[in-house]
Parts: sequence; C-alpha cells; structure tokens
Amino acid sequence: LIAIWSATTRLTTTDWTDNLMMVQVCAVLGVLIGILIGATRFSKITSRLLIVTFSLFILGWQISTLTSADLFWSEKSIDVLRRVINSTLLFLNNQPVQESTLFLISMVTIFWFASLGAGYLLTRYGRPWLPLIIIGVILLIFNVFPPFHVSRHFFSGLFTLSSLLLLGRLFYLKSQLQWREKGSTIDYGVDFDITRTVAVVGFVIVLIAWNI
Repeated sequence: LIAIWSATTRLTTTDWTDNLMMVQVCAVLGVLIGILIGATRFSKITSRLLIVTFSLFILGWQISTLTSADLFWSEKSIDVLRRVINSTLLFLNNQPVQESTLFLISMVTIFWFASLGAGYLLTRYGRPWLPLIIIGVILLIFNVFPPFHVSRHFFSGLFTLSSLLLLGRLFYLKSQLQWREKGSTIDYGVDFDITRTVAVVGFVIVLIAWNI
C-alpha cells in the first residue's frame, strides 16, 4: 500500500493536469479491494466476477467526475467517449493534445488494475511482483519528465524501500512454512532480524541510488 501510495503521490506532485488525485483514489481503493478479494475463500470465477464488478463501478464513478455533474449518465458516457476519440485522433496524427481526459483515463485504468492485481496476488498467492514492477516502471517514467521536483527522489526511495521490506516479509513467511513442514525449530526473533536486515540493506541501496 505504501509503495503504491508513493507512486501515485509522485504523479500528483507533477501538476501535469487537474484531477490527478483521482488516480491516487483509484490506486488506494484498488489495492484495498484486491487484498479483501484475495483474502476470501471465493473461487477464481467468483473472484473475477467481483473484480469486474468493482472495476466497472469504481472506474465509471471516477471517470464520470471528469464531466459536468448536471449531465445524465448516458450523456456523461457520450461526452467522455467524444473526448477520448478526439484526443486519440490528435495523438495518432502527431498533433498536440490539449485535453487531459485521455491521459487521466489511461492513468486511472493502469493504476487501478495494477493496484488491484497487486493486492489480490499478494493475499491469494504471495506474488504481487508483476503489478509492482509495472508501477515501478511508470514511476521511473514520471521521474524522467519535468518538473524535476526534489521530492521525486523521496517517493522513489520510499517505493523501493517498501517493496524490499515486502519482499523480505514474504521470503520469511515462505521460509517459515517450509521450516514447519520439515519440523525445524524457529528461533525467537528471526522475524525481526530478517526485517531489520532487509530494512538496512534497502536503506543503503536507496542512499547509493540517490548519490549516483
């Protein structure tokens, strides 16, 4: 959750356009809903139906805020579709796109599904890495383009550190399960020692990256 929050907060600091906060809202809701669905004992089919239902509702709700509140849902849909088509045509014709709807919808969709996938895969399978890698790549892209706020280093470091801590925690839980299956004795404080080691290594990596 901290890793995803840091990536979306980095986006909001760019001030590239208005309504960037909606990306963060979708990302945070996505990871929380993904965690809840992954923690249930629902079958894959039921889980996928829930994911589709929540996706349609959350994305529809957030995207509708880009239009006038006085419009009906059908009018909102037509208005958004018109903007997206116009922006896409301008983009494909290598012309400047002044309207931000296409960019916002793209970011909202990517972060929603990446965050939802990360939360779901974390609690269901213990493997949230592909969605986190996608978010990490997007975060790097954010840092390449102006404005170059000093805070970009902080959010990149926070993302890296929290991801490493998650990696260490999942490694310990997997190892703990294997030790118990083998009947091995688990020393008291191993959990803390592994977490501390990962935190120190991660902090050192972040410091080195900041000074390169």
